[in-house]
Amino acid sequence: MCIRDSPNVTHQYTNSGTFNVTLTVKTNDSCTNQLTRVVTILPKPTADFVHGAACQGNAVTFSDQSTSNTTGSISGWTWNFGDPTSGTANTSTAQNPTHIYNTAGSYTVALITSIPGGCSDTTTRQVTVSPPPTVDFTPAAGCNGDTTTFTSAVNQATTQGFYWQFGDGGTSFDADPIHVYSTAGTYTVILTITDTAGCTNTRVKPVLVVPAPMAAFSSSTPACSGQLITFTDLSNANGGSLTTWHWEFGDGTDTTYSASVPSFAHTYAQAGTFQVTLHVYSALGCENVVQHTVSISPSPIADFAYANTCQGQSTQFTDMTSLNGGSSVTQRTWNFGDPASGILNTSTFTNPIHNYAQPGQYTVNLVTQNAGGCADTVQQTITINPKPGVDFYNDSLVCLGSVTTLFTDTLLTNTGIIQQYEWDFGDGSPHAFTQNATHQYLVAGTYNVTLTVQDTAGCGNTITRPLTIHTAPVSAFMSDGKCEDAPTQFTDLSIPPQGDNITGWSWDFGVAGSTTDTSTLKNPTFNYTQPGTYTVSLTTYTEYGCSNTKTLPVQVWNAPTAYFKYTASPCDNGLVTFQDSSYSYQGIVNSWQWEFEPYQYGTGNHPSHIYYAVDSCYDVKLAITDMRGCVDTSIQQICVPPELAVDFATGLTCFGDPVTFTPQLIAPAAPADSLVAFSWNFGDPSTGTNNASLQKNPSHAFSAVGFYTVNFTGTDKFGCKATSYKTVKVNALPTAGFTYSTGQCDSTLVFSSTSTDSSSTINTYIWQYGDGTSDTLTTPGTSHKYGAPGEYLASLTVINGNGCMSTHTQTVVRSACIVAATMSSGDLLCQNQELSFADMSTCDGTITQWNWNFGDGTPTLTYGTYKPAVSHTFTSPGSYTISLKVSTQIGTSTISDSTTLEIQVKPTPVAGFTVDPVCLGVKAEFSDATNANGATTLYYTWEFGDAGTADTSNQKNPEYLYSVAGTYTTELKVTNQFGCADTATTQTVVNGLPAAGFAGSLACQGQKTYFFDASQPYSSPVSTWGWCITDSLGVIGYMQGANPDFIFDSTGRYEVMLTVADGNGCSDTIVQPVKVNPAPLTAFSYTENVDNIQGQVQFNNGSIGATEYYWDFGNGETSYGESPLTTYEYDGTYQVVLVTVSDQGCHDTALISYEMMFKGLYVPNAVAPGGTIQATRIWKPVGVNLASYTAEVYNSQGALLWKSSLLDEKGAPAEGWDGTYNEKLCQQDVYVYKITAVFRDGSVWENLDVGEREGLSEPVYGTITLIR
Repeated sequence: MCIRDSPNVTHQYTNSGTFNVTLTVKTNDSCTNQLTRVVTILPKPTADFVHGAACQGNAVTFSDQSTSNTTGSISGWTWNFGDPTSGTANTSTAQNPTHIYNTAGSYTVALITSIPGGCSDTTTRQVTVSPPPTVDFTPAAGCNGDTTTFTSAVNQATTQGFYWQFGDGGTSFDADPIHVYSTAGTYTVILTITDTAGCTNTRVKPVLVVPAPMAAFSSSTPACSGQLITFTDLSNANGGSLTTWHWEFGDGTDTTYSASVPSFAHTYAQAGTFQVTLHVYSALGCENVVQHTVSISPSPIADFAYANTCQGQSTQFTDMTSLNGGSSVTQRTWNFGDPASGILNTSTFTNPIHNYAQPGQYTVNLVTQNAGGCADTVQQTITINPKPGVDFYNDSLVCLGSVTTLFTDTLLTNTGIIQQYEWDFGDGSPHAFTQNATHQYLVAGTYNVTLTVQDTAGCGNTITRPLTIHTAPVSAFMSDGKCEDAPTQFTDLSIPPQGDNITGWSWDFGVAGSTTDTSTLKNPTFNYTQPGTYTVSLTTYTEYGCSNTKTLPVQVWNAPTAYFKYTASPCDNGLVTFQDSSYSYQGIVNSWQWEFEPYQYGTGNHPSHIYYAVDSCYDVKLAITDMRGCVDTSIQQICVPPELAVDFATGLTCFGDPVTFTPQLIAPAAPADSLVAFSWNFGDPSTGTNNASLQKNPSHAFSAVGFYTVNFTGTDKFGCKATSYKTVKVNALPTAGFTYSTGQCDSTLVFSSTSTDSSSTINTYIWQYGDGTSDTLTTPGTSHKYGAPGEYLASLTVINGNGCMSTHTQTVVRSACIVAATMSSGDLLCQNQELSFADMSTCDGTITQWNWNFGDGTPTLTYGTYKPAVSHTFTSPGSYTISLKVSTQIGTSTISDSTTLEIQVKPTPVAGFTVDPVCLGVKAEFSDATNANGATTLYYTWEFGDAGTADTSNQKNPEYLYSVAGTYTTELKVTNQFGCADTATTQTVVNGLPAAGFAGSLACQGQKTYFFDASQPYSSPVSTWGWCITDSLGVIGYMQGANPDFIFDSTGRYEVMLTVADGNGCSDTIVQPVKVNPAPLTAFSYTENVDNIQGQVQFNNGSIGATEYYWDFGNGETSYGESPLTTYEYDGTYQVVLVTVSDQGCHDTALISYEMMFKGLYVPNAVAPGGTIQATRIWKPVGVNLASYTAEVYNSQGALLWKSSLLDEKGAPAEGWDGTYNEKLCQQDVYVYKITAVFRDGSVWENLDVGEREGLSEPVYGTITLIR
């Protein structure tokens, strides 16, 4: 039960059905009344619908799928298509309506369905309207009869179907089809695509198919291999222009020209039959091919060899020509390149010889020609070598018994080219074959020596010179041996030759490495500085220059070496003993003479001497003599030492510290003497074995404070001993200690010494503060300022009056002083802009951590490396509290400080604008799209990026005209009333204009004139072309497409206007005049078998209005004559083409097919079965191209003797009559033949003619004479 205070209520039933509704009313005095009525709740219908493909610009079909949920049906439909821009079409009451969406996007479509009784239901659906798919295609330039390729430009991922219509009835469903147009012209090509959303779009483009060119050429064949063959290009561009000619010569070589070359030459290296192919390409990429066969006969390959190329000798030439597969060589022509030889300069012999009178280079030519008339030439340059120069000499007069050296004279003999030498010494001895020969003559006298040489070219020469051999002297000498450093005498004993005198002496005394051990005296002396055996040589010379050498060994004895030693001890009081150490290599020392000091002498090898003045030095001289009488002297200084005296030194002696003892040698002084043994007693027996030491520098720690007697005994190197005594005092040590005090931010620590000393007074305090600094003071207290907080290891060392010291070390702590501080970078603080907060914190230590909290809910910024400032961006305006906490670490303790900063962040606008691309010359329109973000006032500053111009504005939505195409960076800065600003930049595209341009082919009346777009795009390809052709009366035609064609019906002058537009919508226009010229009319006929010569055809030109003619007879032959004559050599069907050209360059073409067939039948009139001539032994007609044939032979009585109808594959009679009948030879007589023949072209043979194209005639008769 529901009780309400309001008289009117609403209620929603969740289910349909019949319900009793009761209303109870009550007055203020509690009186009540009730009313009950039946309420029927009908079922609510369910609205639902589906839709078909939703494509922009196409009708979308909506299908109602609603249910009434009752026995009745739905009676009403109300549609809202969510497209208010469509006006009244945005709604519908049809059950299954359609709607066209003109803009792609997502639309909310609502359907309200109702049933009788007024119940309704509503449903909505999102309908996504897809834009039409982007479609485009690119046709490749095509030629009639060739493939034209179409490339679609679509989104392949979303495209499901392609449908192409090529404009000639052809279609395709491929993405990128290939199509062949049979004729040239402009075709309208349509591409329709369907995407995955079911949307379609169509692209229509004109496609130009241009006429293909016609390839043609002629050649200067037949020819010979190795010779130049001229090829002439006769190709026709067919209204276009040729750009490329590609020749393939059939021998593996080819060449390509990009400009017209009317004729050029090619050489075939080998003989044979070659297929020459010419490919021609037009400017639009069209291709045509023609092929002809050329025959090349083999040429011989000329070559020759030659031998013996020496001046004045016959040079042999040998023909080495190769036939190269051709016929034999029938003719040779030699030219030896030696005009001075007169008529001998040439020869026609196969292998001639020629004698060149002068050396030099000669060019020899050989021309060989074979029986077929093909020739070849070879040329070689030969060198005729001169006789080599030759001469020789010997280096001096030669003497008997010595080896004579003969040298080839290189000034006259070019040894670089000589490969063989031969020497004849004139004494009957064997010859030598080296460049420089040596020979020893056995008998004195005069000899004729001959040298013969041959060079690398095989040329030789000879020279003979006399050579006289003289007798040499006999050298001999003697010497007297001595000691080193004493003169040695040499005496000459040489014997001169008979009739000659010795005039020179050359001594070498054999000292190795010396340049001064020689003499030219007859009897010299020489002083040897070193002992040994020397090889001494004496060479004597006669007045004719002959010499002889004698070599003898000479012994030089060693001098003795004087040397002595001595002994002088400090213990011996001046007595010195001498020991002789002299020695001799070749004998013993047998004499000694001593001088100890002035006027004090001695002998013997080991004397002694007493010096009364010790501690002094003396020069002692020793002279010795050995058994060979060689002497030597030695002087040495000796020093007599004083008596031994020692002492020692000691360091500071503080209790507990080891005391170091240092021995001292008082006399003799070093280096004359030195201590070698040490003995110490420290006078401290309580230390046990440590009380004594044998070390040189011992140390000793005394057992107590007090006085000790230390003695030291030293032994020198002579064994002498001496002792020294000293008293040593051991002092007591002080006791070091200190304390210190400091404050929180105080960098200065106060230190106080607590050191004590019971035996002396502390007079020095050494403070080490642990930071690398120290103080040495005489007072017990100090202070120290530390540069940085931290823990320091400080020490105090105290020294008392005895020099004894003590040290105390402990760790001291210098606390840090840290203060947090910050400030913002400016007064203007704006939302969404990076704000900077400077760190102004201080610390006399090192801050180890910073913690920033910006008060806007962002995470705390924490870092441990110093930054001068931090940045932060507040995304919302308002008041914020910035807090900064800084910390430092002292040892294990953390010290921190914090600060706060209150700031006010102002709102910032969000700058934005739009601009569409424009064409050059059109103003760019800029539309502000800034979000004020709550600001009440905005200021605009525009910079249009056009450098060098006044390119700024303060308007909200400005316009700007750019003078140059390009992409400009446009900047908008928006500032609000607080001074907060934002900047937006966008690239403004100013598209350049295309440059319209075109060219046209020669315009001829009644023929297609082709126009070729030559427009230059700027930044986007040209996509549309509009052509307009006008005469003096107005427009006569319109065309579309890049390269259209047009047929002018009349001659005259016209104007052609081309307007082009690119993909950006930018356009340009150009107008050019066109002159239309009259075209010629081509016509011709032909006459066969001119002058009764089969294959000879006369062409009769009937063309009108032409001044130039080009004929292609289809047989590889061409002509520029007006009515030419040509000959066909082979059967076949030939396409004869005549191209005519007018004075203005207009042309026309006509083509006729001409069929050529050689026909003939020859009938002999005699037969000689037993004759000697093979050809007449049988009677056989000779013919060609016969289709049917019957030959019969009758005797004079009319009897048939022989008959044949057999033809071979060439259409020639295959059998003949041998003069027999029934295998018996017929008698000599006159016989009659009868022949019926029809040629393959249907014409009938009529005896000697070639037949006419008419019906069969009677058989032809003739006679045969049989001869036996």
